[in-house]
Amino acid sequence: MMHAAPADFETYCKPEKYPGPCKGYFPRWWFDVKTGQCEKFIYGGCQRKNNNYGTKKECELKCLRTARPCLAYFPRYYFNSTLMSCQKFIYGGCQGNANNFNTLQECQQRCKLPENTACLPKPEAGPCEAYMPRYYFDKSTKTCKEFIYGGCDGNRNNFKTPEECEASCALPLSPVCYLPKVVGRCLAYMPRYYYNTTTRMCEKFIYGGCGGNANNFLTFLECNQTCPMVENFACLDNPDPGMCAGYFPRYYFDNVTNTCKQFGYGGCGATTNYERRCLARAETGPCRAHVLLWAYDSTEGQCEQFTYGGCDGNDNKYPTKEDCEMTCLRTEGKNVC
Repeated sequence: MMHAAPADFETYCKPEKYPGPCKGYFPRWWFDVKTGQCEKFIYGGCQRKNNNYGTKKECELKCLRTARPCLAYFPRYYFNSTLMSCQKFIYGGCQGNANNFNTLQECQQRCKLPENTACLPKPEAGPCEAYMPRYYFDKSTKTCKEFIYGGCDGNRNNFKTPEECEASCALPLSPVCYLPKVVGRCLAYMPRYYYNTTTRMCEKFIYGGCGGNANNFLTFLECNQTCPMVENFACLDNPDPGMCAGYFPRYYFDNVTNTCKQFGYGGCGATTNYERRCLARAETGPCRAHVLLWAYDSTEGQCEQFTYGGCDGNDNKYPTKEDCEMTCLRTEGKNVC
């Protein structure tokens, strides 16, 4: 007897066992796709259906392929040691090995990468008072951020460059995120989202309805959860013409339409985000360095000096009074001269 071809397998090996309505007692064999084995059952003797064999050998000759995995179709997950992530695959139902998990969560839990302990603690400026820009890994946002290191003590979550920090701590994006945008060959009109590796953002596109790849998400939220956007304030903020009266055509990114649009820049004083950089209250932050910086006091309408602890805080902090005034002072139509 020939081994079952794929089409025959569906017909003769995949159906569930069927004892039938009669009360006879005939030991038979059927192929169980869940176990990938030929199993014994009792056939009643009438209304025989497919996947009913007189002997175990007959069942195996029909439904098992010699020296090959079984032909069941079970979506499973395995840990890909090259990509260092859990990937989906189809399990045939028998043989295989222990790198076989029912769910993505189970795979990730069993095969999670060892976390670099240097990346876990909060940044520490240390007791000294030097001014050394360094980088630390923020585990809540999974990004590397700048802080001011005092020059002594502190902890290991302290890197000289953002590249060094990211290489040590930042988790790589899922391989799905690196796939190109594919509209597909069909002509449907289905708004979807994909991760753009150039802009490092999830962007909208129109999917044709068939073909394509896994970099295709129903919602922006689903896309951003799989491929977290790298924080890039310059692309998220509203355009700021600045405080001067010139007119210089410039461009900004409109994150509603996902396109670049033109606006008129006045020539000076523009910021990536006036509210965040100028209207926020000055924050010392949790670290203990003693760094004198400048912040804009929106109540007094002037830049004032404050003591910065060296980490966290907000964007309303400047190394000099001139930098603060250039960024935050608005003329409001007054002649400052």
